[in-house]
Amino acid sequence: MCDSKQTIINYGTQLCCHYDINKIPTIGIGYQLLQNNSKTVMSMYNLTLSEVLSDCHRNTSTYCLTNDQAEYIFYSISYPEAVRCVDEYVSNLPSMKRNAIIDVAFTSCRTLKTFKRMQKALEVKNWIQAAEELKHSKWCKQVKQSQCDKDYDCIRNNESSHDIEGFSTMEIKTLKKRACVCYQTSSNIQFCAPKFQCSIFPDCRSCSTSSSVCIIDSGCARKVCVPLSFSGVCNLNASNQSSLFKRLMSTHSGRITLMIILFPLPLFLCLLLSIFFFCRNR
Repeated sequence: MCDSKQTIINYGTQLCCHYDINKIPTIGIGYQLLQNNSKTVMSMYNLTLSEVLSDCHRNTSTYCLTNDQAEYIFYSISYPEAVRCVDEYVSNLPSMKRNAIIDVAFTSCRTLKTFKRMQKALEVKNWIQAAEELKHSKWCKQVKQSQCDKDYDCIRNNESSHDIEGFSTMEIKTLKKRACVCYQTSSNIQFCAPKFQCSIFPDCRSCSTSSSVCIIDSGCARKVCVPLSFSGVCNLNASNQSSLFKRLMSTHSGRITLMIILFPLPLFLCLLLSIFFFCRNR
């Protein structure tokens, strides 16, 4: 599967400054420290850019990030930048192919834009040629073979083996065993889907309004962008869905709804009892 989680696996997490495959000082999950905003980003965590870079120069591990900080930079800054790069490179790509190209752009948007023949192949939906162009690129020779092969497969192959956007058939079988939860979206509607790990989906900044929703009460530290097709797992798994009460209790808006429904009930019962005893005494 090609997605943001796989990109994290591909690039790895190194909490202190190190040099990437292009000898660029990097920290966290592929965050390159020579960007214009690096000084500001590091200052968010009480680090100065010069101190962080000194770890690279001296091969030390003094000025480092935490795992949470590295993930935040990835989901809120690095990955959305790669997403924007790909959407400018070729728009409206199928999900899995788009995710594979994002994985390439994550190394360098400038590098991706040099792949002119792959770009033309993607534009005319010649997936096989596009995959071959990637496979024989300098980028594929620089990264791990497993990363190149996975992105190659995601570009080349049809997406029919992925019943739900971004998830293989085997992964969907696992998801079907999970209880469904109704989440609240930024559009103030409910979206029912299986419980998920926060690291599976990117930040809402990379959300496409036509194919995904922004979940605001998932319990994650950030708002999460979830593909619309992810709700299909719930529809396929009606027998395993939680009861209406449990689903309402799983979200803030659901609990408010229950309070509105249930709060008048005791008053109504008291009124009925009063009428009953009044009539009986008469």
